[in-house]
Amino acid sequence: MNSKHTVRYCQNKFLDEGILFFNIGTSCLLRLVLAIYSLRKYFDGKVAVLLEKSDPNLDFIVQCLSKFDISEFYFERPDIGCRRNSGYTIKPFVLSLSPFETTVFSDADILFKHNP
Repeated sequence: MNSKHTVRYCQNKFLDEGILFFNIGTSCLLRLVLAIYSLRKYFDGKVAVLLEKSDPNLDFIVQCLSKFDISEFYFERPDIGCRRNSGYTIKPFVLSLSPFETTVFSDADILFKHNP
């Protein structure tokens, strides 16, 4: 991990409520950016993204997300003995790391829309 990324684990619930995303690698990064972009049109509350701390693309991912006023947290990916679809299998683990007391957990393949 690049030394300029301070590892912030979030086992302690220090924020009241917020929306949590997580990202592994770059395959869904565009979806994540679009989801947060659409969310920020209507929601100015707390948003956090959990990032895999050993991701070789971490600098690029952080740069892509830097425009959206989010908190970044890092996690170590557990070894579950499965490579295919492992992002799906670690969702319960990732949700347990939420920094929020009350969490809305969203996949990146969503667009937020407001109906006035």
